Amino acid sequence: MIPFTERAEYKKGMIGEVIVDAHLRAKGFIPYFPSFDGAHPFDRLVARADGERLIIVEVKSKQCRDNYPDTGIDIRHYQKYRRISQRYKIHVFLAFVDDVEKKIYGATLAHLKKPRENIKNSPWSYPDQFKGIVYFPRECMKTIAKLSDDQCITLRDLRTSNHISQ
Repeated sequence: MIPFTERAEYKKGMIGEVIVDAHLRAKGFIPYFPSFDGAHPFDRLVARADGERLIIVEVKSKQCRDNYPDTGIDIRHYQKYRRISQRYKIHVFLAFVDDVEKKIYGATLAHLKKPRENIKNSPWSYPDQFKGIVYFPRECMKTIAKLSDDQCITLRDLRTSNHISQ
């Protein structure tokens, strides 16, 4: 069995976190992260350099779904982030590092959990749940940054899904 830290999913996630960290620093935020490998409640606790803002950032290094106007996360993670946000009164921001769309996009959980319908003529209502995943419409997320071609290639080389680029 391959150790978790040697798996492609782990490596891809770490690359996504490094990319997001660099963007956060460029925007005047200081990312704090777990100092150990292993299970942790979230990826980053992020503060503005002036101390006026504190948020949790969860980085998902994954592409959007083919033929759907959305992307999603594991329902257990979604529920955990909601509990943390409610208990500690802190915003949780989901940042998707997407090598197909070639960008980082995301929104706060509070924004993503708002009910939405008629997204790009989709018959689904959002957030939607299917097979243990909760899905959110991409159009309600803000583009944070563009990814370089080199970043996209590095992420694609670690892809474990059978995503077909359009």
